[in-house]
Parts: sequence; C-alpha cells; structure tokens
Amino acid sequence: MASPVLQISSASTAASPRTRPTLTGPSRASSTSPTPASPTRGSPPASNRRTSGRTCTTGTEPFGTSPAAPPRGAATRSGRLRPAQVPRQGQLLLRQLRRAGRASRLRPPPRRQPLVDHPATARHQHVQRRGVDRAAGRLLAAKAMITIRTKYAVKKNWMGDPCAPKTYAWDGLNCSYSSSDSAWITALHLSSCGLTGDVDPSFGYLKSLQHLDLSNNSLSGRVPDFLAQMPSLKFLDLSSNKFVGSVPAILLEKHQNGSLVLRTGNNANLCDNGASTCKKSNRTLVIAIVVPIAVATLLFVAAFLIFRIMRKRKDAWMANNSRLHSPRGRANTFQSRQFTYKELKVMTSNFREEIGRGGFGAVFLGYLENGSPVAIKMCSKTSSQGDKEFLAEAQHLTRVHHRNLVSLVGYCKDKKHLALVYEYMEGGSLEGRLRGEASAATPLTWHQRLKIALDSAQGLEYLHKSCQPPLIHRDVKTQNILLSANLKAKIADFGLMKEFSDEFRTHVTTHPAGTLGYLDPEYYNTSQLSEKNDVYSFGVVLLELITGQPPAVPIGDTESIHIAQWMREKLSEGDDIESIADPRMERQYDVNSVWKVSELALQCKEEPSRTRPAMTDVVVGLKECLELEVSRAMSYYSSVASSARNVSVTSVDLHIEAQASDYLRQQAALELEQVGTASATHVGPTTR
Repeated sequence: MASPVLQISSASTAASPRTRPTLTGPSRASSTSPTPASPTRGSPPASNRRTSGRTCTTGTEPFGTSPAAPPRGAATRSGRLRPAQVPRQGQLLLRQLRRAGRASRLRPPPRRQPLVDHPATARHQHVQRRGVDRAAGRLLAAKAMITIRTKYAVKKNWMGDPCAPKTYAWDGLNCSYSSSDSAWITALHLSSCGLTGDVDPSFGYLKSLQHLDLSNNSLSGRVPDFLAQMPSLKFLDLSSNKFVGSVPAILLEKHQNGSLVLRTGNNANLCDNGASTCKKSNRTLVIAIVVPIAVATLLFVAAFLIFRIMRKRKDAWMANNSRLHSPRGRANTFQSRQFTYKELKVMTSNFREEIGRGGFGAVFLGYLENGSPVAIKMCSKTSSQGDKEFLAEAQHLTRVHHRNLVSLVGYCKDKKHLALVYEYMEGGSLEGRLRGEASAATPLTWHQRLKIALDSAQGLEYLHKSCQPPLIHRDVKTQNILLSANLKAKIADFGLMKEFSDEFRTHVTTHPAGTLGYLDPEYYNTSQLSEKNDVYSFGVVLLELITGQPPAVPIGDTESIHIAQWMREKLSEGDDIESIADPRMERQYDVNSVWKVSELALQCKEEPSRTRPAMTDVVVGLKECLELEVSRAMSYYSSVASSARNVSVTSVDLHIEAQASDYLRQQAALELEQVGTASATHVGPTTR
C-alpha cells in the first residue's frame, strides 16, 4: 500500500480570497467504500510552506472519505488547517509533517560519498600512484648518477640525461626502455675508473639496478649495508679495492642462497668468510698500528731528553763565553723561536749593555748562539689581555717577513717576564741620523733620504695590503725607523702597540696610542683606527726628511709650532724650497724632486682622512722622486768627468765607494733601471 503523500496545489487568488484546504487520499481498488487508514511512520514528509491562498490535498485517502468542507474562514493565513476541523488521525499526520519540515530545515543535505570501494576507482588510483612512484624513482636515479659523477670525477661522457636519448646514453650504463618511453638504469660499470673514498649512498637510489661493477678502484672504508637493500641487485663486484672490516651478513646470505653474485677478492683487509678470520685480521691490524706508535713515542722521548741535555751544555758554554762577536757584514738568518728568561740572561750577559729605552721598556744588546747580534726588548706586562693572546700575537708576528720590516726573531713568556727579540740594526734610528750625534759627522744626502723614505713606505704598504688581517702600526715615527750599516731602512715595533703599550694602556679609553706630533687628529678625536692614521704619521716623517726639523719646530725660547704648519707658513710667505730644505744637504738635490716630496707629505696630512693617498700611491710617488734625483746625479757626474776623475761622494752619495766618474754613472744607471721609468715626469710644484 502506498504511503500517504501531502500534495499542495495553488489556486488562483482571484477566484476566492481564502481557499479552504481539503485533505484527500486514494481509495482501495477492491471496495467502493474505502475505510480509514492510519498514516505510515516511514512515509516521506512534505514541506510545510507558509503560503496564503493555497489548497492542500493529499495524494492518498488515509481517512477513507473526504472530509466536509470547513466553514468560511476556517483556514489560517499560513494555509494550515485548524485542528478543530480535522479528524484526530489527520491532526497526528499534520503534526508529524510539520516536525519533519522543521527538521529538514535544520539538517544539512547529506554528502555524496566517493566511490572508493568501487573496483574501477580503486584500480585507477593504484595505477595513478604507481605512475607517480615510478616518475619519482627515475628522478632520484638521475640525481644519484649526477652525485656519483661529481663525487668521483668520473672521466666519461656523462652529460645530459643518463639514458635519453637512447643513442647517447652514458658510457658504462645499461638502460631498460619501456613502451611509455621511460628508461631505467639496470647496469652500471665503473671498473678501473680511479674511484677513491667510500661508497657513496647515492648508489642506493638506483632501485632498478641489477648489475654493479666497482672493481679495480681505490675505494676504501667498510662495505655499506645499503647495498643489501637494493631490491633488483643481482651482481655486485667489489674486488681489487681497499675495503676494510667485514662484508655485511645480508650480502653474504644473498650470495649463499643464489640471489646475488658477490665478488670481494683482492681486498687485503676485508673479511668475507666468517667472524674468526675477521677477528684475527683485526688483531693483526691493531698490532700493526700500536707497535709503530709505541716505537715512535719512545724515540720522541729519547730525542727530547737528548735535546734537553745538549741545551743545558750549550747554556753553560754560553755563560762562559757570553760575549761572542761576529763580522758586521755577515747576513743574518733568523728562525722564530721561544726563549726562556734564563736564556735571555745568558744572551745579554745578565742584561749588561742597554742600547735604548722606549715605550715598551729597556732594550738590551744580546747575541745568539751563532754570534748574530739581536735587540732584546723587555716588556712590562701591562696588557689587559692574557698570556694566550700574547703568545698568539707574538707567534703571528714571527711569521711576518719583509725586507723593510725588522724581523722578530722570537719572544719570551716565562712567568712574569715578557720580552721580544728583534734583529739588531747597526745603523741606529732615523731620528739619530737626522738630529743625533751621527748626523753631525755624516749628514744624510737627499738621495739617501729618498731611499730611506721609499724603504719605509714599502714596509708600511706590506703591513696594510699583504698581511691578513692588515696590521696598523699606530706609532710611525723616525724613532721606529731603523737603519742597517748600509742605510737600508726597516720599520720596527709594528703590531704590538695595542698589546704592550706602557704609556697608553692605562688611558686606552681616552688617549689613543701614538706619539705627539705624529698622532692623527682625526684618530685622536674619534678613536676610529684605519690605515690612513699611519699615512698621516708617515707624512710627518717625510717633512722631517726634507727639513731636518723635529715634529715640533721651536720658534722661540718656549714656543713651538707643528712642522706642517711651519712649512705652510714658509711657503705662503713666498720662500723658496731651498729655504725650507735641510741646509746640511748643501743644495745638492733636484729641486723638482724636493717639491714633489713636499706636496706628497702635505697630501698625507689632508683632512678628512679619506682624501689622503694610500701607501701604495705614496710608494709610486717616491719612486718618481727618486728617478728625478738619480737622473740629476747622472748628469752631474757626466759634467765633471772631464775636469776631475776623483769625485767626492759626501755631497751626493749613491751608496758606492768608487771615485771614478764612469763607474759612478754605471751605478746610477743601474739604480735608475731598478726604480723604473715613471710614466710622466713632474717638472715642478703644482701649488705653493
């Protein structure tokens, strides 16, 4: 029997302002007089729409007969029937229909579930996943081959895709091609390819590999376990390599059951036939390693004891022969070392001869075992940094070598005693040659001053450009420019000012390191350290070489003026360069050369510091000035060759002790060639 269905039909509102809803239902086929039927609980509900002017009927006759038409006005505005005009069973049905309508508005529509259980759908998803996995596998295999090529530097035509196109597949590879134009690497032949190191894990990504040949190489380390996890591998050749340890048990098991052909011969330290053999081989290996180490240790201890005994004997001999002298002209070859305080006492004869005193402390003359003289500076331990920093800095400076830097022979860190051992410079300091006792006996010529300036500039250039990290001297002055017996200049006291300055360490926050007269005002005001601070100080040194005056030029009994200001005032008053140059040179110089050095010195003192030249530019300028002076000297000796064969070299000394003018010209020409020809000749001062 069909379930009752509520049918709602709309009537025209024009026919009747209010239409009474009637409830009807189907009649039984076997009887003309239908009997009432109860509504079924599982019958589908109909929507209870609130619409005025509609007539409600049912698709069946649940009550047997059609009810009488209700009186006019019995229907509500919402189209619902009044309960009073509907039989009891009809009221129950209407109530159920209303509840069903409200529930349908609250419940969301049911979702359509995917047909995951359908056989066709599952088969499609499986094929799709398998295609993605195979594509990912091919990509991993290609990346693995690129990694293998890079690590082992395989010298084959391995370019592009390993397997595609088919006619250009990589050498040593066998690829399997399917109907979908996809390729799989099935064999890899790398025999006798010079492979070194361990077996790269990238081999494990070649999932389709069946044949792997790594024989006749220099592969080392242990045989990796991932080779046993390659699902398609059927042949593995590891023979004639340098593998150690034991073959993984899984590989041996596969070899024994016939699923893998394994070759591991000609590997001296590889065990492949049981644990007992491996233990025996490992024991032999341990013995072979431990015995040589023990013997080497014993030999080292014996050598150390012998060295200590010889050192004590040598110290005793040095105590009896503390003053050993050697020829002054002998070349000194030093080797960096660490001295003890006792050794320093022996070298200096208990610190008997003091040859100077500076910001670091007293300087004593000493002698090495071979008789080479050294200068030993005893430093006061005032640095805030520890012993490790001192040792690291000293060891670093012992590796700094340049022909224009005083060599640091060694150092001493013995309890509370700190010392630096330098090579001894017999010519003294530049300050002593300009204004000391030595200057009165043999004044420096302009040519000698230019050579000293060029040597010093090249030493600073090396500190700024060639040292890593760059070293900033921070105390460039004539006192720290030392001279050899033949007036070769070298920079001293570089690199340790920040570590051992007695004068400035106590006021490091307010007084930057340096010497008054040479200290850069910009560095003094900002405490920003740079290479241009050394350039400023070197400019003061150049002015001293030109004028012979100290950094503070006295202008009265109690007053003094800075040398740069003194020179500018002289030039502004119209004085000639000859009134500024050191009179002890007796005007034996090239005027253009002196002018050019003066301009270069003033450029080194420019403000701000970024406008100053670098030490490389200063070196180039000094070479040009030296070229001008050498050319003047050559012309001078050519002019006097006919009148006098013996020429005094006290006025213009070219570091030679010859008296023949022809020989002097040859020496000047050789020096001019060493300096190099300048690209442009400076003919005079640009500004005054």
